[in-house]
Amino acid sequence: MPAFLRTGRRGGYGSETGEARAVYELKMRGEQAGRIATVHVRYTHPESGQVPEVCKDLSAGDVKASFGDAPTSLRLAACAAQFAEVLRRSPYGKRTPLSAVAAQAKRCRKLFDNRADVVELVKLIDKARRLGSGREVARHRVHH
Repeated sequence: MPAFLRTGRRGGYGSETGEARAVYELKMRGEQAGRIATVHVRYTHPESGQVPEVCKDLSAGDVKASFGDAPTSLRLAACAAQFAEVLRRSPYGKRTPLSAVAAQAKRCRKLFDNRADVVELVKLIDKARRLGSGREVARHRVHH
């Protein structure tokens, strides 16, 4: 059965190039063949201001056997998204230790040849690990 994903919320991983990514996890049940999802993307064109919508089918053949086989840009986007989920203590980040996110970010840093934004992401994750993902910051906050 194809999945239909649509969200009106803004989000995703932004970069200096103006790229944005939204990362969704689809849980597959058994072997799938053919179309498994239709993705609709609506965006505002930065120069014309027009708002086109692009639709693309996702087939079972597009799904990689392992995360390591996925494109490097997707692995980086997933790493940044998982970091956000951990920081906001969402149900999707509860069981992910920051050490695992940091390890993936460091692999991405190598794959992206120490690109500045990836280096910054690694530093932010390491800083969050040192702060205990915000728990120590909240404990030391001064209340008026």
